[in-house]
Amino acid sequence: MIEKSSEEQALALRELVQATQREIRELVDAGEKVHLIWDFDFVLGSGRSDDVFALFSADLPKYFEYEERLSLEPPEAGPWVGLAEACGILHHSQDIVSSRSSFLALRLMLFLLSWNIPSRWQLFVGHQSKRESYGIILDSLKGENWRVFMVDDADKHVNAFREVAEAKGWGSRAKGIIAPRLRTYSEEELRAHVDAVMSASEAGPVDAVCGGRLLGRWSVLPGGRDDLRRKLVRPDHVRFHMEELVERLRPSLEKLAEEGTPGEPMTVSHLFWIHEVFMEHAMRQWDHFEAGMDAVLYRRRR
Repeated sequence: MIEKSSEEQALALRELVQATQREIRELVDAGEKVHLIWDFDFVLGSGRSDDVFALFSADLPKYFEYEERLSLEPPEAGPWVGLAEACGILHHSQDIVSSRSSFLALRLMLFLLSWNIPSRWQLFVGHQSKRESYGIILDSLKGENWRVFMVDDADKHVNAFREVAEAKGWGSRAKGIIAPRLRTYSEEELRAHVDAVMSASEAGPVDAVCGGRLLGRWSVLPGGRDDLRRKLVRPDHVRFHMEELVERLRPSLEKLAEEGTPGEPMTVSHLFWIHEVFMEHAMRQWDHFEAGMDAVLYRRRR
């Protein structure tokens, strides 16, 4: 059951953030260097995506579609974002260690760009675990005057950080903080948001409404990564690719066009289309050839 956080819970979280900020300032004023390690969902960003994943019962294809539809929409800000913005002013440096990976990391990077948040490294799960990432970060900080704060909403990750820091001899110079989860929406409101995003059929802003009340507006790409690619890849870049390929293969393409489409003007677009048709036909022929060779080899092995 997803429940909206109470005012008391929100206040307690704000006090934790402020207390952490004061502690960092005291260390810096005393001549220490401070490095922060951030989780993303429920920490720098809101936990909406994590809750949507749970709402989908961990259905990865469905969750990926949801995230891809919001490719151009940075996640909403979480309660710790103000502290991360102060990097270079309050503390010295920071890294992000997130369970997001693959295409899901795109919205995290978009969030950092939109908030102008600097980060030394962004370490995503896949190449290594969070535990391994913590070790890499701690090993990179040379000198006894470094202090490290790590913030994550999951107990297991905070405990893993503490264990790694202890094993590497950091002692009290490393501090793991369990971030309480803050939700600005109820389950009913979250479902209304998901329905609005997943049912959108045209690219553009989509309003989510619950009980006659506007919950917010999100920029949606119904075609997901295909829509994103069309928006990001410049038309002149595509045109340049077409022209370069056609000029390189023009004699062969013109011969194919004369045989296959006699009388058609030899434009760049038409010759590029001829190339695409030829390549598709060649791939089908290769598939047939491979299937035949597999059959021959199978008979020889018997």
